[in-house]
Amino acid sequence: MLNLGRRRACPEKKIKLKAKEVWLRFENPESQALMDEANTLSKEIDLQFLWDCAPDEKFSLVDVAQEYFGAQASISQQTALAIALQGAPVFFRRKGRGHFQRAPVEQLQAGLAALERKQKELEQQAAWQKELVAGVFPETLQSQANQLLFSPDKNTSAYKALIAACTESGESPAQLMIRCGAIDSPL
Repeated sequence: MLNLGRRRACPEKKIKLKAKEVWLRFENPESQALMDEANTLSKEIDLQFLWDCAPDEKFSLVDVAQEYFGAQASISQQTALAIALQGAPVFFRRKGRGHFQRAPVEQLQAGLAALERKQKELEQQAAWQKELVAGVFPETLQSQANQLLFSPDKNTSAYKALIAACTESGESPAQLMIRCGAIDSPL
């Protein structure tokens, strides 16, 4: 039996599962081999294609697995699909145990746009970090230099880039900013 629910158990610890929490039943292969294969397969699943093919109403994991992989979908393929569906909240919503529903078009577009924005922020943060480690204070951060040092907003990309650069270089934020020329002197 395989439980892909919210609770995870240690491999050495035995737990009781209620029948309603079981999504898939199988005899072979061994659970660790199954999970290794399923994790590899789940990375190959095209979520956009799956979203296009999924019905608008609530659907069962097993039904979609048979449609996506064919009538004889193996247990590892079904598990891979479960992992992919669970890991794609932008594309699919969980609707009970072993059941999902595809996200509406508007929510999908908004979610994909948010993921793209987040990716751009991470790229900008990495670029700033690289410049700071190299000893160049980014031009766009010049106006924020004092704020980053004395009263930083720890959720901004600029602060995260500064802290990552400090960790990489082994310097404090003040030392790094002096080396980069962002502030003139320690005084």
